[in-house]
Amino acid sequence: MANVINSVVQENYDVKQQLGDLPDVTQSLKRFQNRVNIRRLFTKQFVLDPADSFVLGSPTNAILGTSRLGDRRVELNNFVYPYNNIIEEDLDNYLFIDENNTDAVVENEKATFNSGDVLLSLVTAKINAPINNCKITDLDNDGDLTIEVSNDNGVNWHTVTKNQTFFFPETDVDNQFVYRLTATTGTTTNAPIKIQINKG
Repeated sequence: MANVINSVVQENYDVKQQLGDLPDVTQSLKRFQNRVNIRRLFTKQFVLDPADSFVLGSPTNAILGTSRLGDRRVELNNFVYPYNNIIEEDLDNYLFIDENNTDAVVENEKATFNSGDVLLSLVTAKINAPINNCKITDLDNDGDLTIEVSNDNGVNWHTVTKNQTFFFPETDVDNQFVYRLTATTGTTTNAPIKIQINKG
């Protein structure tokens, strides 16, 4: 029996040596899942103008010698839909953060700020309907940060408070959501940052 126990212990040790610490593996998988969940991209293709389409028998849209025959122009629209309407930033790197306009140091699932430092997101939601409201549901040390949100890619900014739903006054806009954190003192915020958005 002792030999069997020793064998099982040795096998478990060998597996751990090969795979590493399982909690670390789990955390890596979780971070990967978060990155995938932040953005889901959809591309729409549609005809810009029916007048540019080929129409059999048309004196203007069925001309064989001027490339009108079969000429169809299209426009590609890329929409960014957060999974379950939740934007989740794991603060592991600058993948969804505007690195050129961010002073805070983002690494190892945290953002470190000096007083006055800014963390600015890239567009984390771009949808084909008005972004009506948002709510910051998870943000560490929010008392040390000024939280601002925009549904028009930073044209208009609004200061918000954690766990309070904010309704955007802008309706006829580009529907691109970004957020900005500005430190009022030196502080560190740990992952995740979670923001729920809703379209009108």
